[in-house]
Formats: sequence, C-alpha cells, structure tokens
Amino acid sequence: MWLSNMIRERQGNNKKLKISLRIVLTVPFVLLIGGTTALVSYVSWQNSQRSVNSLAYQLMSEMSDRIHLYLSNYLKTSHLINRLNVHASQLKQIDITNPQSLEPYFFGQIQQFGSKRIHFINPQGGLVGAGNDERGLTISFTKNFAKGELYVYSVDAQRKRQQLLVNEPNYDGTQRPFYQKAVSTGKPTWTPIYLYVPASRGLGIAAAYPVYNQKKQLLGVFASDIDLVTISKFLRKLQIGTHGKVFIMERSGLMVAASTPEPPFVTDAKGILNQRLMVREIKEPIIRHAGEYLLTRGNLNQIQTTQKLKFEIEGKKQYLLVIPYSDKLGLDWLIVTVVPESDFTAEIVANTRLTLIFSLAALAFAIALGLLLTEFIARPMQKLGQTSLALAEGEWHQPIEQESLITEFQVLGHSLNWMSQQLRQSYESVKIALQQSEERFTKVFRTCPEAMGIFTLNGQCIDVNEAFIDLYSCSREEIIGQTLTQFQSWINLDNRQSYLQDLLSGKQVRNQEFAVRDKTGKTLTVLVSADIIELQGQPHIIAVTKNISNRKLAELELLQQKDLRDSIYNESADALFLVDAQTLLITDCNLRAVELFEADSKCELIGIAGHTLQLRQFTTEELADIAAQIEHKGVWSAEIEYLTRKGNLFWGNLAAKEVAIASQVIHLVRVTDITERRQTEAALRHSEARFQKIAAASPAQIYILSYYPDTYEMRYEYISSGVREIQELEPQQVIENPLLTYEQVHPDDIALYNQLTTQSLKALEPFAHEWRIITPSGKTKWVRANSRPERRPNGEIAWYGVLLDITDFKQAEAALRESEERFRHAFYDAPIGMALLGLNQRWLQINPMLRELLGYSRLEIFNFQVFEIIHPEDVPQLEASITQVLNNENTRAQVPLRYVCNGGRIAWGLTSLSLVRDLHNQPLYYVLQIQDITEQQAIEQMKNEFISIVSHELRTPLTAIQGFLALLNTGIYDNRPQKAKWMIQQALTNSDRLVRLVNDILDLERLSSGRVDLVKEVCNAADLIQRAVEGVQSIALAAAITISITPTTARVWASPDLIIQTLTNLLSNAIKFSPRDSVITVLAQLQSDSVLFAVKDQGRGIPADKLETIFERFGQVDISDARAKGGTGLGLAICQNIIQQHDGSIWAESTLGKGSTFYFTLPIVISP
Repeated sequence: MWLSNMIRERQGNNKKLKISLRIVLTVPFVLLIGGTTALVSYVSWQNSQRSVNSLAYQLMSEMSDRIHLYLSNYLKTSHLINRLNVHASQLKQIDITNPQSLEPYFFGQIQQFGSKRIHFINPQGGLVGAGNDERGLTISFTKNFAKGELYVYSVDAQRKRQQLLVNEPNYDGTQRPFYQKAVSTGKPTWTPIYLYVPASRGLGIAAAYPVYNQKKQLLGVFASDIDLVTISKFLRKLQIGTHGKVFIMERSGLMVAASTPEPPFVTDAKGILNQRLMVREIKEPIIRHAGEYLLTRGNLNQIQTTQKLKFEIEGKKQYLLVIPYSDKLGLDWLIVTVVPESDFTAEIVANTRLTLIFSLAALAFAIALGLLLTEFIARPMQKLGQTSLALAEGEWHQPIEQESLITEFQVLGHSLNWMSQQLRQSYESVKIALQQSEERFTKVFRTCPEAMGIFTLNGQCIDVNEAFIDLYSCSREEIIGQTLTQFQSWINLDNRQSYLQDLLSGKQVRNQEFAVRDKTGKTLTVLVSADIIELQGQPHIIAVTKNISNRKLAELELLQQKDLRDSIYNESADALFLVDAQTLLITDCNLRAVELFEADSKCELIGIAGHTLQLRQFTTEELADIAAQIEHKGVWSAEIEYLTRKGNLFWGNLAAKEVAIASQVIHLVRVTDITERRQTEAALRHSEARFQKIAAASPAQIYILSYYPDTYEMRYEYISSGVREIQELEPQQVIENPLLTYEQVHPDDIALYNQLTTQSLKALEPFAHEWRIITPSGKTKWVRANSRPERRPNGEIAWYGVLLDITDFKQAEAALRESEERFRHAFYDAPIGMALLGLNQRWLQINPMLRELLGYSRLEIFNFQVFEIIHPEDVPQLEASITQVLNNENTRAQVPLRYVCNGGRIAWGLTSLSLVRDLHNQPLYYVLQIQDITEQQAIEQMKNEFISIVSHELRTPLTAIQGFLALLNTGIYDNRPQKAKWMIQQALTNSDRLVRLVNDILDLERLSSGRVDLVKEVCNAADLIQRAVEGVQSIALAAAITISITPTTARVWASPDLIIQTLTNLLSNAIKFSPRDSVITVLAQLQSDSVLFAVKDQGRGIPADKLETIFERFGQVDISDARAKGGTGLGLAICQNIIQQHDGSIWAESTLGKGSTFYFTLPIVISP
C-alpha cells in the first residue's frame, strides 16, 4: 500500500497535464477520420482549382495566340505595300519623280490590298496618293508635285474624277508626322496612333518607309494607312468564357482596341476636341479594373514575357493574361485577356457543399464508434494497473486474473504472474552475491601495493590501505577522519580543486600527475587515478596513488643532457651528423642539417644512410675505403655534390671523424656549404670558355698588343682565329712575328698609320683608323681597327682591340654613290613632274618638268608648302593619301588633284605618292610623281555634260510618251478596234523597254567611270537575298514561279544596294526564261576566303559558246529575246561591273534544256 500511496502522492505533486486512456484512444481515432476527410476534401478542392487555373490560362493563351496571329497578318500588309513600292522604284518600275505614273499605281494597289490610303511625299513637300474610306475611292495630289495647294478628288472604279472634296492651300507634306517620323528614324517605321477626322472613323495608324539613293540622299517617303476599328471588330467576335474580355493597349496605358462596343476615345459634340482614352478611363468595369491593377504593379515597359496574374474585383478573383506584341518596326503593344474565376468554378462550389455534408456525417459516426471501443479496452487495462501496483509493493503471492476476451490482455496477465515468481527468486540471489562482493573488495583494498584511500566528497578520509600509510609516512589514526588539506599533503590546492571538478562533472581521472608532501615534508611526484562510488547510499571517492618521484629525477637528468647536446648542435654554422659506424645510418643531426638539406624535421634525416643524400652515391668499395682511412688517419674529407629533400643541388665539404659517445664508437660528420665558391669557380671557367668561343666564332680579329718600353718592341699576347680570314695568317705566326701584320699595310697608307699609332702610344688615346692591307694572296682589303690602350703597373702598354674587314662596306659606299648619281639623272630628266617632299610638307627637290607644269621658278616654288598650291577642295584627298602611306595602309597612293599654277591657271595632275623609310622603318620623305592630265579631264567633263544632256533631253520626252500611252491604255480605246488597242499596248511595251535601256546605259556608264561611291559595310548574305527576292516576288507570282531560298549565316563586305541590284537582275532574268510552275533556287555558301552566291533556274539553258559573251554590253543569247522578254542586254554587264568593283568574280554554267546557274563571289568578313 505504501507504494500505491507514494505513486498517488507523486501524481498529486506533478503539475503536468493528465490524459485519460479513453481520451487517448478516442481523440486520435476521431482526428484521423476527420483529418483524412478534411485532407481529401482539401486536396480535391486544390486539384479542382489547379485544373481550373490550367484550363483558364490555356483557353486565354489560345485566344491570345489567335489575336497575335491576326495582328501579324493584318498589320504586315501596310509594310508589304511600302516594301513593294520601294523595290519597284529601285527597279525603275515606277518613277517616284513623276506623280502621273504614281497615281494609277497607287490606285491599283488600293483595290488589290484593301488599304485605307497609300501616298508618297517627296523632300519638296509634294504629295500624291490614293485612298478608300467612308468617302469612297479618292485620289490626292499637290500642284507641281511640291508644297502648295492640295487637291483630293473622289473617283470611280476607272479612276475618273467625280468631285473635288478638299482644296487646301499651303500644304507641306514634309510637316506630316509620318514623314518626319520616317526621316528621323531613317528606316521603315510606324507612326503614333491617331484619331481620324471625322472621329466616327475611329483610330488609325500608318506605316512609313523612307527612300534613299546610293549616296544616302533622301528621295521621299512612302506611307500606307490602316484603321484599328477592324481589330476591335475581330476581338468582339471572340468568345472568352461568359464574362471574359480582351483588349489591346500601348505600354503608356492608352487603349488601342477592345472586345467591347465602347470606343477607345472621346470627342466633344463639335468633333473638335478628340482624345484617346487611358485604360483606367474605360467604362467597362472588368477592363478598367484590370488596367488599374497592371498600372499599380509598376512600369508597363518591364513586361517583356507572358504574365499570368490574378486580382480581385469586390472580393471576386479574376484571371489576367498579358502577352507583349511587338515587331521590328517599332510597334510595342500589350494583349490583355481577363476572365472572372466564377466562369469556371460554379460546378466546383456545388460539389464542395455536398462533400462537406458527407464528411460531417462520417465524423459523427466515427466519434460514436470510438467511444464504444475505448470503454471495451479501458476496463481490463485498469485491472492490470492495480495488479502491477501490488507487485511493486512486494505482494508477489497475490494471483492475477487472466480471463479476458482480448488475447493480448490474457498474455499480459500470464506474463505478470511469471514475472512475480522470477522477481522473488532474483531477490534472494542478489542478497547472497552482494555479501560475497563486499568480502572480495575488502581483501583487494588491504593488500594492493599502490596507495589507496576512500574519501567523502568534501575530502574527509574514510579508510586507507597499508601502502597509503607508507607513502605519506603516517599512522592510520593520524589520517582517518582528517582531510588531506588538514594533513597538508597538497602542495597546490588549485590542483585539488581541478581534480574534484573533473570527478563531479563525470570525467574520468586517470594517471593525473600531482606534487604532494608526506608527513616529514618531503616532496613527492605521484600519479592519481580516482572514481566516485556509492557506499551505503552515499557517494564517495576511491583514489589510487602511485609514487613516480625516482623516475622523474632520471627524466630530468636525461633532459639536461639532451639540451646540452642540442645547444652544441644549434650553435654550429655547419651541418652536423652522428652516424653509426657499423650501419652508416644517421642517428642524430643538428638544426643546420635540417635547414641545409631542406628537410621538414630531423625525423626525415634520422635513420637513413648519409651517402644517400649525395647526387652520386658512394659504391660499396668506396665506403670501405673511406672507413679504412677514418680508422687509419682518424679523419676523412672531400667535396661532394648533394641533393636536398626538395630536389635542389648544392656543393658541400664533407669531413668525417671517429668519436666515442657513451662508450660507443660513432662517426661525427660535418658538411660545410661551399656552393658559392664552386659556382664562382665554374662561372670563371665558363667565362673564359665563352670568350674563346666568341673569339673563334667572330669574323672580327680580336687581339691584345703589348708595347715593352725597355726593348721598344711590340708583341701580340693574344690574337683570335679571325686573322686567318682577314690577313691570311695563322695566329701562332703573328704571335711569333708581329711584323707580319705591319708589313701588309698598303704603302699609300703607311704614313698615316704610323702617325696615329705613335699618337695613341704617347697620349694613351683610343686607336680608331681605317686603312688598306695587301694579303699574301695579293688581295687588297679595307680594314678598320678600334682599340683602347692601358698602362700596366710594370710600365707596359697593352692595346685591347678588334680589327674588322670592311671591304664590302667600302664597295657598298661606292655603289651607293653611283646609285645616287643615276637617281639624280632619272629625277631631273623624267618626262613627268617629280618632287621630294619633307614630312613637314615642304619641298626638298623639284625636277624641271614639275616647275614647267606649275609655271613657278625654283626659288618661287620653295616658298610654298605643298597644300598652298593644291586646290582647296582637293586638299582632303592629298591628306588622306599621306595618311594611308604613313600608316602602311598602301605602299603607294594615287589620286587626281587640281594644282593652282602661276597666274591662277588650274592644271589637273594624276598624283602618285610613296614614302621612303630608313633601315629602322622610320619615315624620311615622300616621293611625288605628277602626270599632267588636264586634257583628259577636259574630255571627261565634256563626256559627262553630253551624257547629262542626253539623259535629260531623252528621258523627259520618254517619260511623257510613257505617261500618255499608259493613260490611253486605261480604257479610253475600249470601244475602238482590237488592232488599235494592240498598237497602243505595243507602243507602251516598247516605251517601257526604251526607258529601261536608257536607265541601264546611264547606270553602266556611272559604274564604268567609277563615279559610283561604294559605301561598303558588313552585310548578312541572308538579308541581301531576302530583300532581292521580295523585290521580284510580285512578278514571280504573276509567272507562277516559286523562289526557294537556302538558309545561310555567311557575312560579306559589300555595298548592300548594289548587291541587291545584282541579285534582282539575275532573278529577273531567271523568271523571264523559266517555264510556269518551276522553281528558282537562291543560295549563298561559305568558302575559305569568299562567299559564293548562286541563282539557279530550270529554263531552256544557254549554249556553251554564249556563256562568255552574255556578260558583254547588249549581249543576248537570242536577239528576239529583247522583243519577247523586254530585256535590254545590259543587265549582266551591270552585274559584272558591280561584282568586279567588289573584288569578286561572276560567271555562268548551263546545260541546254536543263536550266542555267549564275555564280558570283564576294569577300568574306573575318570575325576578329
């Protein structure tokens, strides 16, 4: 009963929460059922939500893709019209300077493409155009195709004028926004969105395309308008959920179009104040809220990818999808789709309510079932708990009831009965074992040879053995009941405190060293090991103490000896080793040895054979000989090359001596570093050898000549082998008889040679002289000597010098003088003007022909700089030529220049400029060659004026004839005989051919004369091909021919307009001579140093004998082609001229009946 009372008392004192078994069994069961039901419902709801999200955004994405595709198709028409018009003007199919030809052309395009308006404005402000709006078909133009009066007429389907709609004075087309936008960007672009007048026409936008000539001069701007109301109509046809809306806006927030009837602009009653609406100003709530949400998120310019968003309107979620729409021409819109979430989740909400009802019913059933099961389990558990308390109180003889419907409870009751019996038996066994253990411990404690003691935690001694009494020299009575502190055995009380802290913290105390004193005061060194044990229910300390005082004294003596030996080693500047005389292994070494041999520590050297540190190790015989010398002489030494532990080499002086240490014979080895001395000796030997090699290899004669004052003699101390080559003497001959070299001095040079030698001897001045010698073979050579005299301490004078053979140099000097004389004659006798010009642009020399050309005297022309007699307009060309040759861009620059001659006369000179440099590539002066081309320039001027006159006088009537014929061909003669209409058609065809012929002749003349400036740049071959194909696409479609382009990534260095013209000519020819439904292939292939272009058709082919002549002017395979196909015979000649000016080549390959392939190459662009 006492145990049960104690348990109840502890339960009463325990403030922790008590939970009944019934609650433990019921609550988790209910929570499991409820949690599972809630989790399944939640997961089902989330899956539904994800499915709805996925379905909603998928539907919205599909709608946005349809809108994106529609916009791309709808908007590209305007730019397509502009591109066709630009290419037509480049191909001379339309004349942009003639409004009468542009008007019917634009009118036809309006009817073909359905555009709202197409027009062209030139830099003079003139306009011509055609339109189709709520007023019907219209044409517009300015008077004289310049700024001034603007006329707009309504016309019928045959372009007959009906009524004057607009007559606006002072109209200037260059002030129109689309014109200024195109000019400012310099490329095809879109205008800002504008509101039509009247506002009922809605919003519109125009595509503008500036046109430039080959000199990058503006020729005008093509423009094509479209309305944006059509886009809104398309959006309203889309069905996006029940209440979904879609709209398009600019990144500024201005509306473009929407799927609602509301217009994206406002206007006053008079129609004067017209203003576009921001998205936040739209009346439709869902569009207005969507726009406000996007604007509050930040700058709309940051939206660069598709954005899937959600927002709320009055607590209701809305799906929002934003897709950017842009093109290469500056259009940048946002397509926004917004759909309420309720359009997709109505059925899901209804299903969720039904699921909730079923879940609550299942939860109620689970609670009732859990309560019944808990009561059935708790009752037998309560009985088993009471029986367990009885066993804990020692009532082992009380039987336990084992009857229960639950098998586990029956097994538990049987186990408790069996455990009761085992506990009773174990209790008896433990009592006997405890008594035996106490007897064994007492015996071990008393007889242990080490001092042992038992102490309380505060240090009071409970019991000690005999060894403890002997250690501290005291009796049992003196120590029992006392603390070691009172006994004064602790020398350092901090050690005792640390020792107790380790024990109390649970750490083991094993062999800790302490200093203590015994009763007599003697200091002892002991090792203490201790543990905490429990005696009679109280913790005690049992300690074992071992006396190590004698061992500590021996260790101290050994340490002192070691410190002494280490001190001797470390004070030595040499590496010292102790080597076993028998095994030759290193037993010890000093720190200098570790440093010298670059070891990490002594351990790396100790235990190895000393001779293994050498680069070349001793053989067994050598080691035996060394040992014998040490034994006989007592010492042995040698200089040896060693290899350190890190692989470095050094030289050392090795000395070994036999010594006796502790009655043991060992070898004391000393190694002294002598690397620097060895390196000095080696450097000296190397220097001497190098001097001998240089002297032997040098073509010069190196010598040391000494003068002895006592005997007045001169002798060679040294002379190199160069004497063989120069003076045809052996070195030994000269040393034995120095007069041999003196005797070779040329008789004409001997006097000066003696004078300079004597002067150098007396004044000790350097000797530098050139003279001739006559060798034993009879050759006469020029030599030059340079030497410096030095007086030695014994009074002798020595010349250290070099003698060189300069015969070739002397001959070169003579040749140079002769060459200069020839140049002088060529310069002054030249039939063209020549001059030498300094780097400061001052004249150095001028030949008579140039003075005659310019009309100045020699003195007069030297008063001018070169730029002062050059026509001011030509000075930049000369400066550019000077820069080219100065920067090594060209070795020679050639440019025609105008010179201002004496009296103001202008002379043309074809000027060639080159630069003369010295041996170090430094510029010295310019060489000018000026050929008089004044007459040729006059002839060229006359030819240009003639071509200009012919061009103007011929093209003007041709243009008028062509216009009148085109007017007649519009339908005026529809009621006339068929032959009359045929004659008009033939006249129009031939006039077109004549215009093309004149244009081709003028183009070819400009190319041939070099008056076409090639403005080259890096071009993508694919872009050039694409632009050329777009220019001929219309005639290819009319001829039912397909043009296939092979993709390429090649880049070329070329003038893009001229290469496009070349490709256009080749494609036009291929279309003319290809059958219907055939394919023309255009490709560009990258080669090693160029890009190969090819245009391949499936036409009738070209005969082999015509493949070369077709590139000649007016060259044609069949003369009838000019009449049937409309060709001029100049297209291929123009192509050849263009390609040749690009440093390329062009040719054709063909097989009759199988088609032709035209090839040309262009320089490749090499990436840096």
